[in-house]
Amino acid sequence: MPLFIQNTSTNDRHGAFAQPIPPPATLVAPGTGQACFVEQFPWGPANSLYEPSSNADLLNTTGPKGFTLTGAGHMALINKAWPLPPKFVRVLGSANVTGTATITSSTPTNIMTAAVKYPGAAGNSIVYTTQAASDGDANHFNLTAQITGPSGTTTETVRNINISGTGADNIPSTAGYILIGALTKLASGVPILGNWTVTAGADGSITDTQYTGTPGASDYGFALLENDDDIDFFCTPSKTNNTVNAAAQAHADLKGNRMALINGPSGQSASAAKTDVAQYRDDNVAYFAPYVNTADDTDGTIRLVSPASWGMSLLCQVSPSTSASWKDPSVIEIWTRIASLEMNYGSSIGGMTKAGISVLIGARNGGYALEASVTTNVTSGHELVTRTRMGIYIAEAFQDAVQPYVDAPNVEVLQQEIVGQLESFLDDLKRASKSRSVAVTPHILDFSIGDISSVNTSNTLQQGQFIIPLSVKTSAGMAQIYLQITYGPTVTVTSVNP
Repeated sequence: MPLFIQNTSTNDRHGAFAQPIPPPATLVAPGTGQACFVEQFPWGPANSLYEPSSNADLLNTTGPKGFTLTGAGHMALINKAWPLPPKFVRVLGSANVTGTATITSSTPTNIMTAAVKYPGAAGNSIVYTTQAASDGDANHFNLTAQITGPSGTTTETVRNINISGTGADNIPSTAGYILIGALTKLASGVPILGNWTVTAGADGSITDTQYTGTPGASDYGFALLENDDDIDFFCTPSKTNNTVNAAAQAHADLKGNRMALINGPSGQSASAAKTDVAQYRDDNVAYFAPYVNTADDTDGTIRLVSPASWGMSLLCQVSPSTSASWKDPSVIEIWTRIASLEMNYGSSIGGMTKAGISVLIGARNGGYALEASVTTNVTSGHELVTRTRMGIYIAEAFQDAVQPYVDAPNVEVLQQEIVGQLESFLDDLKRASKSRSVAVTPHILDFSIGDISSVNTSNTLQQGQFIIPLSVKTSAGMAQIYLQITYGPTVTVTSVNP
């Protein structure tokens, strides 16, 4: 006789049994630190969303040592901390080609095609070398791939390949390699030992379409991000035109759970930036200026880098209810690798903030900070990034938690479970506002759940709807702190008892 019964309707035994019941859903705080780049990199899979397993995997996939590592994509990755390895889409043209080398025997006969790992013209700089096998068998050989450049050298070797026709063929898997792609036998034989040139690798023609993609088509760029619900911020460091920025805004609005971080071109004046940002009035968009000077990791040359990429690193590391413009040393420290700013907007900074621009500034005691962390929506009450982030934070937690209730009976007992879980989650956020760790912990100031019965009529309930009217008060940063001071030799100071 079983102890646990899953389905009471199918149990035909007499007796006492236990039936496991799943607990009510619990609202769990979502993550808020997942960045994503849509950008050209020297290496990596073409036009697909890649999720690195680590920061080392990120750099090995987008640009191993030996490649030219001074472009906008690589510079946007380095000199910043990422709480999670950024996801990325490597932008290439639709007609991109993966380079190959053809290896011959002394006959001469073409016996193997050695492709590189990824498509693109940069792969043509990889050199394959056939060498004597590590196992000493004259019918076997090692195949080494190497790329060398100012950034260093990356070398990989596949050992003891056998396609000689003597004994069983052995072509080890190259799935975990950085440089080496598919190895394809063309004919039996032993190769000449020497170097083999990789050719035919091509980027294809890269247009704005490769950045924007077609919504719903999962073809390129932003469209490839649509099926991933874990992205919190995304940017395209080298693309600053209206077509791409407008598409970024549209994607952020389509998903609703992420922010598009954008910027204009380098050298932009304050007036030009204010004109540009006016095209993107949106709660889910933040616009950054000016560009940042920072050292590359090849030879230390100072290069200009997109301000949006720096903003993305910062936002990923700051609590969603705390402004990224918090001037605490712990926040300023995040940008320690900034050498300088391209320009100082001076007296124009206040007007730029009101125009919806997050301006990078020099911090009072050294280092760099944001003047204000604002969205491009200048409507009062919508301008703070913390408002957008906390709205997403609460809504995502709710959406994830209530999935088990979708299509469950629309009855009071289950409705109350949902409301109870929501209240518990919001109570915790409200209590967090009283804690000394409030600046690093997501919090709200207050909330209220309205009259459930007034918004859920018999008709709407029968239509399968259940509505929870919720109001949430989020906090604002102390953007301006005033000391009202009266001073001078004629001032009379009167003690005031507390």
